Amino acid sequence: MDTIIYIGITQSIFAAIIIFTKESKQLSDKFMALWLLIIAGELISALIKEKIGIIPHIPVIPFLFGPIMFFYVTTMIGEKNKMLRTDWLHFIPFILFLVVSIIFFRNPDFNTPNILQTDSFLSLRVFIGVSFVCSIVIYTIIVFMFLHRYKRNIKNIFSFTSEKITLNWVKILTVCFCILPIFTIFHGIGHVVIGEPVVYENYGVLKHQYIGFAAFAFLYSYFGIKQPALFGNRGKLKQSNENNEPKSNNISKYERSGLKEEDAQRYLKQLIDYVEIKKPYLNGTLTIQDIANELSISRHYLTQIINEKLEKNFYTFINEYRVAEFKLRLSDKANKHITLIGIAYDSGFNSKSSFNIVFKNITSITPSEYKKKMNQ
Repeated sequence: MDTIIYIGITQSIFAAIIIFTKESKQLSDKFMALWLLIIAGELISALIKEKIGIIPHIPVIPFLFGPIMFFYVTTMIGEKNKMLRTDWLHFIPFILFLVVSIIFFRNPDFNTPNILQTDSFLSLRVFIGVSFVCSIVIYTIIVFMFLHRYKRNIKNIFSFTSEKITLNWVKILTVCFCILPIFTIFHGIGHVVIGEPVVYENYGVLKHQYIGFAAFAFLYSYFGIKQPALFGNRGKLKQSNENNEPKSNNISKYERSGLKEEDAQRYLKQLIDYVEIKKPYLNGTLTIQDIANELSISRHYLTQIINEKLEKNFYTFINEYRVAEFKLRLSDKANKHITLIGIAYDSGFNSKSSFNIVFKNITSITPSEYKKKMNQ
């Protein structure tokens, strides 16, 4: 058990250092590194409890898990780009229970390893345990709500899909991270049912949680280091929004966003001319922000125009051009020696699976079927 904890501590700290020292850090990177250090802190406290026994058995560090998870996800998906004064309210439970632990630090009843021992502190220990479970569950639900909204809007931002954009790994690890302490609680309840004390000494019922934290240290650091910045141009985006905000308050169909009808028509023409002449869709990782920067038009205005004027999302808008490009290149005899997927890559698609899915969604037939039909 000690070996697993040592490995978890080493991995967490090492990965946090790598993330802190990498170039072009985003705010989300800092929260990821902080998350890893918090996991390391919990593992270190477990080791000290086991070896020296001078740290209270009341969980305090875990109250940081939910808030840090929340800030990591919201900063990564672009919901936040800086910390506000009110954001510090998320850390009130941690501060509160830290103060309680300090006040009763030397009280043997408060620090008993048997958290369900009948004494004057039983209610407080149970309240802290229930508060922690509520905290992790509530923050998990909130994170999933943000991720759901992000997934719903993702096709208005990116012209391609990948694991690094869909963030399915965040969902899976978040659920596991939520289940782990709850499983530990039920494990403790099981001890009560069979008449054994819920002892948190010699790792006791927490051993599964510590093993899980060590595993998370590897998984979070692996995915966190690989995860690219999703919104690296937020500063440019903000400037673009401010510079292109219409000055008129004329009532129009676009009154809510401030976009006038004549501006919408002009932006739409600029967009279509740019896409058809410059062919930015040949870039397999094209985003709407890339086009917004090139045209000096607000990303939100472009999204609104594509949604309302063309009645489609950005993902479909760009991939229709890629499909048309694929058909054009496939009909060129000079490309007969190139495979279908090779032509697809040249047309702007960046994966075989997404190409096949997009092509069939748009044409109702597969690329192979289209080629056979074309050669008949």
